[in-house]
Amino acid sequence: MTELQAVEDGAIEEAARQNSLLANPLVVTASQGWNNIQLELSHHPPWKTPNHCHIDHVIAICQFERSGQFQLNIADQNYVQDVQQECMLITPAGQFHREQWDQPIHALLLSIQPNCLKQIALEKLELGQTIGQDYSIQLLPQLAPVDPTIHYIGQLFKRLLQTQQPCNPLYVHSLTTALATHLFEHYTIQTNDDEQSWLGLSPYHLKNITDYIDDSLSKPISLLELAQLLNINQHYFCKLFKRSTGIRPINISCNKNRASQAATRHLIAIAD
Repeated sequence: MTELQAVEDGAIEEAARQNSLLANPLVVTASQGWNNIQLELSHHPPWKTPNHCHIDHVIAICQFERSGQFQLNIADQNYVQDVQQECMLITPAGQFHREQWDQPIHALLLSIQPNCLKQIALEKLELGQTIGQDYSIQLLPQLAPVDPTIHYIGQLFKRLLQTQQPCNPLYVHSLTTALATHLFEHYTIQTNDDEQSWLGLSPYHLKNITDYIDDSLSKPISLLELAQLLNINQHYFCKLFKRSTGIRPINISCNKNRASQAATRHLIAIAD
């Protein structure tokens, strides 16, 4: 039995209100005047947070003092990651969630305002005038191994914080834009708020699925396998894949070549 399991759930929940993942950070950048982003460095014992949400998107890189397990419950989905050293957690703004970890952790947390991602989306997709306010970007929750690019950007922010020198606003803005761009390209899906319908997979995600299908022509493929590639549930994956390719995912196992060709045509259309 772990240290966390040895404590009554009621006592943990009450104590967690005083010490969530974002509580009592060792260093906070808010007083340094960074725009659109905040960095926090913190240390926490084994813990279980109550259900809560943030007004910003939060990316956490959690370093375990020894091997352990991290759990995230969000949007009726439960994610579990066995961790040797580090894991990465992405919790979108406004989504209620609970976290639990069974070993002491050191956390680097980046909180980025949602408008940063939307601005990147409008600039990259050039949809600002044609879709307008009905168009939105949804950041996908994640509990996964650390993304090297996000880790690198986080370390640059950390170094900037620890120098205790006056920050260069242009440098902070450049790092923030780089982070928002990476999140948009790798961890978002596109939605239409007015219709509440999915516009489809991003080119990056669609290419991953296409490559996986091409590499698996000689064996059966399950919907669960494909959904897990994107860290989303099967219901979301079915909607996104159908919207992007015109093919129902249930037919992938029988029509792998057709599915791959349809996905490839969609990628070419985007490029054009």
